[in-house]
Amino acid sequence: MFQRGSQWADGPSMITQCPVGPSGNYTYRFNVSDQEGTLWWHAHISFLRATVYGAIVLNPRAAAPFPAKPDAEHVVLLGEWWNANVVDLERMAFLTGIPARNADAYTINGKPGDLYNCTAANQTEVFRVRRNETHLLRILNAALNTPLFVKVAGHGFTVVALDASYTTPYATDVVVIAPGQTVDALMVADANATASPGGRFYMAATPYDRAVPIGPPISQTTAPAVVEYVGEADGAVPPVLPARPDYNDTATAHRFWSNLTALVLPGKPTVPFAVDTHMFVTVGLGVSDCQPAQLLCNRSAPPVFSSSMNN
Repeated sequence: MFQRGSQWADGPSMITQCPVGPSGNYTYRFNVSDQEGTLWWHAHISFLRATVYGAIVLNPRAAAPFPAKPDAEHVVLLGEWWNANVVDLERMAFLTGIPARNADAYTINGKPGDLYNCTAANQTEVFRVRRNETHLLRILNAALNTPLFVKVAGHGFTVVALDASYTTPYATDVVVIAPGQTVDALMVADANATASPGGRFYMAATPYDRAVPIGPPISQTTAPAVVEYVGEADGAVPPVLPARPDYNDTATAHRFWSNLTALVLPGKPTVPFAVDTHMFVTVGLGVSDCQPAQLLCNRSAPPVFSSSMNN
């Protein structure tokens, strides 16, 4: 969110403000003029970003420039769950130089879904739709470090916005969403009834990670939710699961991200077409030697995880 004239409301602890203490409260006031779409908020002290977060929906004053007017909309909030304390995970990551171990489960709207071995009941999110309706899915990835693939069995998407910026409508059967990113996608409830006699289809969120593994491998598991057709659903029939991309399917991820372009609207500013200066910036993930602060770094093991800019 652009904090135009209200930089103090950006939230990073010890940079723009002191942290909000236990049992304390703080009210943020800021202006969102000329911004519309899906954004989000989250805890802003390092790994605590994994704990509390939610959607911010900025509705346009006029109709959004979508190819079809949605009949309903749903927030699809993707996250992670650890059985460990995330503060302890962060502390060990800094001491060892090895990335924190990966989440024990992925979640959709805070629920891991029935493909995980959970003891609590009602841990699967359900999105109810009516046949031939158009639904706007406001998808947010609140995971710490993991990009995610999102698919719905028997359904496709039309991406219409990214990070609260409208895109040229893009038809796809999969959404790829990076941590901190939001994607608005239209989904028509037009699945073939014979594909799922029970009128229930799984939405599946799975990880994407093409990096050379350093430290624990990513959790190659699936967080499911259920898209359920009102008047057709039969709870006795299991939902249909979509075919999911491989966790290292770079071709699918590249195809999705490289097909996204801004929607040019009359009278709205766009990027300049005349470029005066070219800058070449590379951001890389790699390895380096142990650093003094990494007290538990094993110097006989491979070098530790690090990032770089222009080497």
